[in-house]
Amino acid sequence: LSAYSFNFLVFAMDEYTYMNAAEAFLTGDLSLTLEGERGRFPMFPAALSFFYPPFGTELGGKLFNLLAGALGVAATYFLARLLFGGKAAFWAALVLATNPFYVFLSTRVLTEPLFFLLLVVDAYFLYRAEKDGRWLAAFGFCTGLLVLTRFIGAYVGLVALAYFWKNGKLK
Repeated sequence: LSAYSFNFLVFAMDEYTYMNAAEAFLTGDLSLTLEGERGRFPMFPAALSFFYPPFGTELGGKLFNLLAGALGVAATYFLARLLFGGKAAFWAALVLATNPFYVFLSTRVLTEPLFFLLLVVDAYFLYRAEKDGRWLAAFGFCTGLLVLTRFIGAYVGLVALAYFWKNGKLK
């Protein structure tokens, strides 16, 4: 379904904003972004800019999010397998991969697929850190990327910090 979206080249305003910001990251020319849009979180446009040289702006943006969406499904499978076993992991990945809203967002040049991927990877690191404190650095790094993608990622870090503090894991 996601590949079918390559037939459509209509972009929403936010998509153009992210594509212009990615172009600005690539060229170093901030005049490519609207002045009021320069305060957006930088992780998504920075990551997006790596797909521009080989694929161009529109195709690169769509390919990046298709990849992030597919990796989000794979990450969901591996996290669910770790937590609940193979059968539950299969169903979790299947439900996500066939969710119309997730498929739609994976075809748009928006932050949601990258945010979801980072959120699932962050949940994996959090699970590992709860059992072995050496994973806290990976969790913190991924939480930082999450916050740089969308501000709501800060809540993940705050909830985890409160959890670790309450359970005496932070000293």
